[in-house]
Amino acid sequence: MTEKQKVGRLDGHDIWEMKKSDVLPFVKTTIHLNDSQVRDNKEYVALVQHMLSTPGFYFSYTYDLTHTQQRIHYLAENNNLHSPLHERADDRFVWNQHVLRDFAVQPEFVLLLTSYEDLLCPFFMDLSPLMKLMSTGNSLRSV
Repeated sequence: MTEKQKVGRLDGHDIWEMKKSDVLPFVKTTIHLNDSQVRDNKEYVALVQHMLSTPGFYFSYTYDLTHTQQRIHYLAENNNLHSPLHERADDRFVWNQHVLRDFAVQPEFVLLLTSYEDLLCPFFMDLSPLMKLMSTGNSLRSV
């Protein structure tokens, strides 16, 4: 994420919307790929960039957007709010869960950063604009 906008506060916690992002490659070069794989890679990166450019990705560094208030209260009563946010978030609603899981287990990542929890932030994608569009009878077009 390269740009964010504060959209509000919830229970004393800042809520942000991702406005811009960059896709960083895992490898420095693609010379080991054949032509077909290079085309596939370019198409995949373009799809990810397109998806990340859609509005509605929200997050908080300190508040779990994936659980209801009732569930958060239950977790607090049972002292389950001490684990990092990316570990206690509900996987069903975390858009970047697979990436978070991979980074969280990398020993190099953990050793280099003292406060890596800020970088392992779960993103929640709000689908209500899509639902509103569908409920008004408008149709969606494939891109």
